[in-house]
Amino acid sequence: PGDTVMDLGCGDGRLLVAAVRDFGATQAIGYECDRVIADLAASAIKQAGLHDRATVYVADALGADVSGASAVMLYLSTSGNTRLRAQLASLRPEARVVSFHWPIEGVEPAATAPAGGTLLRLYMGHDLQRDK
Repeated sequence: PGDTVMDLGCGDGRLLVAAVRDFGATQAIGYECDRVIADLAASAIKQAGLHDRATVYVADALGADVSGASAVMLYLSTSGNTRLRAQLASLRPEARVVSFHWPIEGVEPAATAPAGGTLLRLYMGHDLQRDK
């Protein structure tokens, strides 16, 4: 509860909606580079009546300012995740990053868990800061 959640590669927006509706996130922000899919996410947000707390941008995740997020979800490739490393280093130490399937090269996850045939990787903000 109270989280500001960002979903980079948010697809149809189901995790944005769930973050607010089911888990009490104060705000959910998604980035999706495919306009058609982003429109599906915007529609799901509107249908759920969450337009005041959830937003989706048609934009590349590499342009996202994640510094204010308390939780970030990634559904990108290994190279996409790794290219975000500099941005993720701006997160507060207690922020959480969950990557669906692909790792962030050079960073050891704090935890992993199987989910629906893939592996979830949890990273902490302090593990992503370059000056460690």
